[in-house]
Amino acid sequence: MSETFHVVPVAAHEAIVRGAYLRRGFDASEAEHAARLATAATRHGIRTHNAIKALHLDEHFGSRAHGCVPRAEIRKLPSRFDACEVWDANKKLGQAVAWEAIETCIRLADRHGCGTVSVDNAFHYLWGGGYVMEAARRGYIAYTNCTAALAEVVPFKGVHPTLGTNPHSWGFPTTEAVGFPIVIDWATSVIAMGRVQQLKREGKPLPPNAAVDKAGRPTTDPAEAVSLLPFGDHKGYGLSLINEIVAGFIGGSLPTIRNRAPVAGEKQTCGFFFQVIHPEAVSGGAFASRPRLRPAATPPAACSSRPRRSRRSTRSPMKPVCRNWTSAACADSDHDALSLGKRAGVRVPLNRASGRAPSPGLRPPSPMGRGTWRGNRRMALPLKAKDSCTFDQVSLGEIMLRLDPGEGRIRTARQFHVWEGGGEYNVARGLRKCFGLKTAVVTAFVDNEVGHLVEDFIMQGGVCTDFIHWRPDDGIGRTVRNGLNFTERGFGIRGAVGVPDRGNTAASQLKPGDVDWNHLFGTLGVRWFHTGGIFAALSETTAALTVEAVQAAKKHGTIVSYDLNYRPSLWKSIGGQPKAREVNREIARHVDVMIGNEEDFTASLGFEVAGVDHAISAIETGAFKQMIETAVKEFPNFKVAATTLRRVITATKNDWSAICWHDGKFYDSRKYPELEILDRVGGGDSFASGLAFGFLEFNCPQQAVDYGAAHGALASTTPGDTSMATRAEVEKQIKGGGARVVR
Repeated sequence: MSETFHVVPVAAHEAIVRGAYLRRGFDASEAEHAARLATAATRHGIRTHNAIKALHLDEHFGSRAHGCVPRAEIRKLPSRFDACEVWDANKKLGQAVAWEAIETCIRLADRHGCGTVSVDNAFHYLWGGGYVMEAARRGYIAYTNCTAALAEVVPFKGVHPTLGTNPHSWGFPTTEAVGFPIVIDWATSVIAMGRVQQLKREGKPLPPNAAVDKAGRPTTDPAEAVSLLPFGDHKGYGLSLINEIVAGFIGGSLPTIRNRAPVAGEKQTCGFFFQVIHPEAVSGGAFASRPRLRPAATPPAACSSRPRRSRRSTRSPMKPVCRNWTSAACADSDHDALSLGKRAGVRVPLNRASGRAPSPGLRPPSPMGRGTWRGNRRMALPLKAKDSCTFDQVSLGEIMLRLDPGEGRIRTARQFHVWEGGGEYNVARGLRKCFGLKTAVVTAFVDNEVGHLVEDFIMQGGVCTDFIHWRPDDGIGRTVRNGLNFTERGFGIRGAVGVPDRGNTAASQLKPGDVDWNHLFGTLGVRWFHTGGIFAALSETTAALTVEAVQAAKKHGTIVSYDLNYRPSLWKSIGGQPKAREVNREIARHVDVMIGNEEDFTASLGFEVAGVDHAISAIETGAFKQMIETAVKEFPNFKVAATTLRRVITATKNDWSAICWHDGKFYDSRKYPELEILDRVGGGDSFASGLAFGFLEFNCPQQAVDYGAAHGALASTTPGDTSMATRAEVEKQIKGGGARVVR
């Protein structure tokens, strides 16, 4: 029987699946989760558990048959165990429950080393391999099992089907070693019932010992087969029974028996179990074997505090080496991977980026590419490989035309210099212009001369403009307009002043659905996504779009950074500080790198900093660190929390430095006492871009905070929102360089 396969774009496939679920009454989030799993299954050749199977289940056992409840809310039950959650799914769509469960397990594993979610009263989640693959791709070991919706399998030597096909799925983070994660996914029956039906249509026999007839006798005739057999005889039966017993514990009742009339108190729904393990939680300090180390020819800057010495007395002491092992990291000449492989007769996979073999014991396979595994100590950010993405970084935000009166005042100015500027955009511009990375911005302008003037500034900065949304000009700005920002720099005792004129702007009217995030993050690929509290505060629709964006970025494994940037004036007309906290706390659930000063964390997230005066003119670093530790407990998804520390002496003289929390440890930048300021606006954004560069380039928190602080300091010495510094100038300041003339 010949088959015809039709190849369609991912976006088209997902649109069809989403539409089918929306028509059935599911909400947009549920439809998105269903489409996401269908794509994963189809892309990996899982023809039995893709969109067609999902819609078939829904037609016969799901929402059409009152077995699955659209728009149901998950009920999270109390638990005294910090690393474990127990949910009642209330018959919510299984794919939506499963995606949320795996994300929750990842957050728990980041905090505790291991995380589990047990789900009762659930509906079939289809292909378990898709969920563990997502975790493995992001650097974790993951496992899931579920009970099935139908009893199709007889016990070993049994006659009546009492078991489901009860699949198990494991995922392992082996991307760098072999090019992809290893996922092992199998049902406990020899074949699927769908395969029986297919062979019956084709007039072909079943494989031996795969099915039984109604009398419980093995048969190879698909027309006679009524039930399936477990693989591996009694061993496969035992593995299937484990699922049923686990489901019994989860549901607090007997294991599911589905093909007879319901009995009071007996569970009739699926149960799920998810577990994610952080690789460091199981590491004994070595991977396979641990060779002696020597420094690379040009070791990266120090990130770990202790130098290591070789056991050989003939070798000189090692310098401190950053534990973010890059493709040029250490390998012992006596124990390199290639020579070990040759001696043992083992074929050793090459690192795709460098062409070198990974050193066993030194660099366990990292899930996303360079720098994800940091020896046997700490896990750095799970960054996507550079060569797998079109963009290193993308920002979402509003960009305004800045009018600057120079040394004068706005109220008396007769001329203005013009620049472009925006809290989120400034990060993309700094990464492109100063550090040479590929960046883009998502924003909107009115299609008129002012809009194209700002576009021209963006193009001069080298930032990609492909994702600008252009709105028709109504002639006078009644319905939509471009934003203006009048900014004077301040001097001495006179502080800087900003007068934004941004009501009803094109960017403030962006809304969910306007941006094809799946294309940007999935098809094109982005390593780092940045947005902030200024854009989220422009309108109710931009707040919703920000949530949509960070969720989509996380779905595709992109690192998300967020600058809280609290501005009371922006929130005033849309709910004030209570609304700001509500929105920012929802966004914070999806953020990897949270940036903000003491006022931002207090006003936007509700965390208090002890010892801060009313004017916030000074801050006790220790109190701020305590607040960060509280924040990361409440938001265990935070992998990094960072802030600049600024003491304002005068408008033109500030004490300046920065701190960064990562993986339980604080890192302090070099301090810049009495830094002389020309234009302070944009200094924090330049800190954020330097911080992002430090992680993107070195995946090292110490280098990240040093690059951030130096870049922010230099940006404060030039006019305009955006940095005019070069990477060489930043690195000079990191090394303690002064202001001597350069000739």
